[in-house]
Amino acid sequence: MLRRGTAYASNPYYSKPFPEKERPSLETAEWLALAWILFWVAMTALGPVELVHWIMAWLLHAWTLGLNWVRNLAAHSYSKRGETMSHLEQLEDSVNITGQTWLTIWLFPVGLRYHALHHLFPGLPYHNLGPAHRRLMDHFGDDSPYAVANHDNYFAVVGTLLRKAASVPESESAVTIWRKGQAT
Repeated sequence: MLRRGTAYASNPYYSKPFPEKERPSLETAEWLALAWILFWVAMTALGPVELVHWIMAWLLHAWTLGLNWVRNLAAHSYSKRGETMSHLEQLEDSVNITGQTWLTIWLFPVGLRYHALHHLFPGLPYHNLGPAHRRLMDHFGDDSPYAVANHDNYFAVVGTLLRKAASVPESESAVTIWRKGQAT
Protein backbone atom coordinates (compact mmCIF):
# COMPACT_ATOMS: atom_id res chain seq x y z
CA MET A 1 0.00 0.00 0.00
CA LEU A 2 2.80 2.42 0.84
CA ARG A 3 4.50 1.93 -2.54
CA ARG A 4 1.45 1.85 -4.83
CA GLY A 5 -1.59 3.31 -3.09
CA THR A 6 -0.32 6.63 -1.81
CA ALA A 7 -0.31 8.74 -4.96
CA TYR A 8 -2.93 9.77 -7.47
CA ALA A 9 -1.10 8.99 -10.71
CA SER A 10 -2.30 8.22 -14.22
CA ASN A 11 0.25 5.42 -14.46
CA PRO A 12 -1.33 2.33 -12.84
CA TYR A 13 2.18 0.85 -12.51
CA TYR A 14 3.52 3.83 -10.55
CA SER A 15 5.47 2.84 -7.46
CA LYS A 16 7.03 5.25 -4.99
CA PRO A 17 9.71 4.00 -2.65
CA PHE A 18 9.62 5.76 0.71
CA PRO A 19 12.72 6.56 2.76
CA GLU A 20 13.19 4.19 5.69
CA LYS A 21 13.16 7.13 8.12
CA GLU A 22 9.50 7.82 7.17
CA ARG A 23 8.36 4.24 7.76
CA PRO A 24 7.30 4.68 11.43
CA SER A 25 4.99 7.62 10.70
CA LEU A 26 3.61 5.92 7.59
CA GLU A 27 2.91 2.72 9.50
CA THR A 28 1.16 4.74 12.20
CA ALA A 29 -1.00 6.31 9.51
CA GLU A 30 -1.77 2.85 8.12
CA TRP A 31 -2.87 1.57 11.56
CA LEU A 32 -5.06 4.64 12.07
CA ALA A 33 -6.63 4.10 8.64
CA LEU A 34 -7.32 0.46 9.53
CA ALA A 35 -8.90 1.58 12.83
CA TRP A 36 -11.11 4.02 10.90
CA ILE A 37 -12.26 1.27 8.53
CA LEU A 38 -12.94 -1.11 11.40
CA PHE A 39 -14.95 1.61 13.14
CA TRP A 40 -17.24 1.90 10.11
CA VAL A 41 -17.50 -1.87 9.76
CA ALA A 42 -18.57 -2.02 13.44
CA MET A 43 -21.09 0.80 12.86
CA THR A 44 -22.52 -1.26 10.00
CA ALA A 45 -22.62 -4.45 12.05
CA LEU A 46 -24.28 -2.67 15.00
CA GLY A 47 -26.92 -1.03 12.85
CA PRO A 48 -26.56 2.76 12.65
CA VAL A 49 -24.94 2.47 9.21
CA GLU A 50 -26.85 0.49 6.60
CA LEU A 51 -25.88 -1.02 3.27
CA VAL A 52 -27.61 1.82 1.44
CA HIS A 53 -25.15 4.25 3.08
CA TRP A 54 -22.22 2.27 1.71
CA ILE A 55 -23.78 2.30 -1.76
CA MET A 56 -24.32 6.06 -1.57
CA ALA A 57 -20.72 6.57 -0.40
CA TRP A 58 -19.40 4.37 -3.21
CA LEU A 59 -21.47 6.22 -5.83
CA LEU A 60 -20.31 9.60 -4.50
CA HIS A 61 -16.70 8.40 -4.55
CA ALA A 62 -17.05 7.01 -8.09
CA TRP A 63 -18.65 10.26 -9.27
CA THR A 64 -15.87 12.33 -7.70
CA LEU A 65 -13.09 10.20 -9.18
CA GLY A 66 -14.79 10.19 -12.58
CA LEU A 67 -15.22 13.95 -12.55
CA ASN A 68 -11.60 14.40 -11.54
CA TRP A 69 -10.51 12.07 -14.36
CA VAL A 70 -12.54 14.03 -16.92
CA ARG A 71 -11.06 17.27 -15.60
CA ASN A 72 -7.53 15.88 -15.70
CA LEU A 73 -7.92 14.92 -19.35
CA ALA A 74 -7.48 18.59 -20.21
CA ALA A 75 -4.70 19.32 -17.72
CA HIS A 76 -1.80 18.07 -19.85
CA SER A 77 -0.97 17.34 -23.47
CA TYR A 78 0.71 14.12 -22.27
CA SER A 79 3.62 14.56 -24.67
CA LYS A 80 5.90 12.50 -22.41
CA ARG A 81 5.49 8.86 -21.46
CA GLY A 82 6.37 9.14 -17.78
CA GLU A 83 9.93 10.40 -18.08
CA THR A 84 11.17 13.00 -15.63
CA MET A 85 10.54 16.49 -16.98
CA SER A 86 12.28 19.77 -16.34
CA HIS A 87 10.32 22.72 -14.96
CA LEU A 88 10.04 24.19 -18.47
CA GLU A 89 8.91 20.86 -19.95
CA GLN A 90 6.20 20.61 -17.29
CA LEU A 91 4.97 24.07 -18.28
CA GLU A 92 5.04 23.20 -21.98
CA ASP A 93 3.10 19.98 -21.35
CA SER A 94 0.45 21.66 -19.20
CA VAL A 95 -2.77 23.37 -20.28
CA ASN A 96 -4.66 26.45 -19.15
CA ILE A 97 -8.36 26.52 -20.06
CA THR A 98 -9.02 30.22 -20.59
CA GLY A 99 -12.51 30.11 -22.09
CA GLN A 100 -15.14 31.15 -19.56
CA THR A 101 -18.14 28.87 -19.95
CA TRP A 102 -20.46 27.20 -17.46
CA LEU A 103 -18.51 23.97 -18.00
CA THR A 104 -15.19 25.68 -17.26
CA ILE A 105 -16.57 27.14 -14.04
CA TRP A 106 -18.12 23.81 -13.01
CA LEU A 107 -15.14 21.57 -13.82
CA PHE A 108 -12.40 23.98 -12.76
CA PRO A 109 -13.40 25.91 -9.63
CA VAL A 110 -11.03 28.15 -7.65
CA GLY A 111 -8.43 28.48 -10.40
CA LEU A 112 -7.93 24.80 -11.26
CA ARG A 113 -8.19 25.67 -14.94
CA TYR A 114 -4.77 27.35 -14.77
CA HIS A 115 -2.84 24.10 -14.64
CA ALA A 116 0.16 25.37 -16.64
CA LEU A 117 0.43 28.32 -14.27
CA HIS A 118 0.28 25.86 -11.36
CA HIS A 119 3.32 24.07 -12.83
CA LEU A 120 5.08 27.40 -13.29
CA PHE A 121 4.40 28.48 -9.68
CA PRO A 122 3.41 25.31 -7.75
CA GLY A 123 3.26 27.11 -4.40
CA LEU A 124 0.79 29.76 -5.56
CA PRO A 125 -2.63 29.21 -3.90
CA TYR A 126 -5.37 28.18 -6.33
CA HIS A 127 -7.51 31.22 -5.56
CA ASN A 128 -4.64 33.47 -6.74
CA LEU A 129 -4.08 31.70 -10.06
CA GLY A 130 -6.68 33.72 -11.99
CA PRO A 131 -5.25 37.15 -11.05
CA ALA A 132 -1.69 35.87 -11.60
CA HIS A 133 -2.67 34.55 -15.06
CA ARG A 134 -4.14 37.92 -16.04
CA ARG A 135 -1.00 39.74 -14.85
CA LEU A 136 1.28 37.43 -16.82
CA MET A 137 -0.78 37.82 -19.98
CA ASP A 138 -0.90 41.62 -19.58
CA HIS A 139 2.85 41.76 -19.08
CA PHE A 140 4.09 39.19 -21.63
CA GLY A 141 1.23 39.09 -24.15
CA ASP A 142 0.00 36.46 -26.57
CA ASP A 143 3.45 35.76 -28.08
CA SER A 144 5.02 34.53 -24.86
CA PRO A 145 6.00 30.89 -24.21
CA TYR A 146 3.45 30.92 -21.38
CA ALA A 147 0.62 31.89 -23.76
CA VAL A 148 1.13 28.67 -25.77
CA ALA A 149 -0.45 26.80 -22.85
CA ASN A 150 -3.72 28.75 -23.15
CA HIS A 151 -6.71 27.11 -24.82
CA ASP A 152 -10.23 28.52 -25.04
CA ASN A 153 -12.20 25.30 -25.15
CA TYR A 154 -12.11 22.17 -22.98
CA PHE A 155 -13.59 19.99 -25.73
CA ALA A 156 -10.99 21.16 -28.27
CA VAL A 157 -8.19 20.23 -25.86
CA VAL A 158 -9.67 16.79 -25.14
CA GLY A 159 -10.37 16.24 -28.87
CA THR A 160 -6.75 17.00 -29.74
CA LEU A 161 -5.57 14.70 -26.96
CA LEU A 162 -7.77 11.81 -28.18
CA ARG A 163 -6.71 12.30 -31.83
CA LYS A 164 -3.04 12.21 -30.80
CA ALA A 165 -3.63 9.12 -28.65
CA ALA A 166 -5.37 7.32 -31.52
CA SER A 167 -2.40 7.96 -33.82
CA VAL A 168 0.23 6.52 -31.44
CA PRO A 169 1.30 2.98 -32.33
CA GLU A 170 0.60 0.47 -29.54
CA SER A 171 4.33 -0.21 -29.13
CA GLU A 172 4.85 3.48 -28.25
CA SER A 173 1.80 3.95 -26.05
CA ALA A 174 2.31 5.08 -22.47
CA VAL A 175 0.68 1.96 -21.04
CA THR A 176 2.99 -0.32 -23.06
CA ILE A 177 6.01 1.66 -21.88
CA TRP A 178 4.76 1.61 -18.28
CA ARG A 179 4.29 -2.17 -18.43
CA LYS A 180 7.83 -2.63 -19.78
CA GLY A 181 9.14 -0.48 -16.94
CA GLN A 182 7.26 -2.67 -14.48
CA ALA A 183 8.86 -5.82 -15.90
CA THR A 184 12.43 -4.57 -15.49
